[in-house]
Amino acid sequence: MSLEIIRRKEGELSQKQEIRHECTQLSLNNYGHLCIREFDKQHIGYACELGEFKNCVNNEAIAAGGCVGCSCMCYKSVMLPSEEHLIVLDQKTTNELIQFIFTIRSTYELKELLKGIVKNELPF
Repeated sequence: MSLEIIRRKEGELSQKQEIRHECTQLSLNNYGHLCIREFDKQHIGYACELGEFKNCVNNEAIAAGGCVGCSCMCYKSVMLPSEEHLIVLDQKTTNELIQFIFTIRSTYELKELLKGIVKNELPF
């Protein structure tokens, strides 16, 4: 999924920012705020287990300016964290979005589900 944030100001060109990730998570927090989390799954990569190159104790890696291409024992396969974006709507905006959904799709089941979510009676 992707999101696009467009900043518009009269007399200036619009500035667009696209947010694109593998996964999307939607949730409603206990303050009544709709949260949209865009993130990628963690992936395996290589990194220095000492945290930073300046902490390295391998002379060959220090001389080369990094662990890549050296026989550094600190450079290992690790799970690399993914980047994520979190969009949080305040309660007023969340309520307006729910009201908008009601006007477009007015099925009884959807209304009851959303009423239950708003009252923190989550269906799970």
